Parts: sequence; C-alpha cells; structure tokens
Amino acid sequence: MRILRWTPEAIDDLDRIDLFNRQRSDSWAARVERRIVARARSLAATPFQGRTADTNSVRLLSIPDIQYIITYRIEDSALWIVRIHHAREGRGT
Repeated sequence: MRILRWTPEAIDDLDRIDLFNRQRSDSWAARVERRIVARARSLAATPFQGRTADTNSVRLLSIPDIQYIITYRIEDSALWIVRIHHAREGRGT
C-alpha cells in the first residue's frame, strides 16, 4: 500500500468543490467530499484502478455517481492526488 499524498492544488480543488456544492446543499457537499476522499484512499491500496492519461505517470479515476474525476500520479512509495474536477469542466491533466 502506498502513502496517500495531496498536492496543494488538489486541496484547493476540494475546497472549491465544497464551496460550490454547499450552494446547492450541505448534505450534497458532504456526500461529494466523502466519496472523493474514499475513492482517493482506495487508490492507495489499488493504484491502477484508473486509466492512463496522456502521459504514463498520470492516471485518471472517474467517480460516476457524483461525476468527478481524480487526477493522480503513482510514485514508488506514494500516490499523489494531483487535481480533482467535475466531468463537465472538461479539463485535461
């Protein structure tokens, strides 16, 4: 199992996502955050769940029920959550 690490940008993304979703509903915002964090933690145990992105070192994991995508990178002993965005944002890596 790898150590789970978050980039500052990923933490900023979580804050941005939470702020946006709280405008809709506090319970929805809490659900989204729980799902994102749970999926990120699961990557530490099984890091090859996601698909490769445009480079071999970056991978993407979709969370279909809430429509978010986690961008992450696998290193020797760590798994880095690089960014998080909504599927409709249309971001690349």
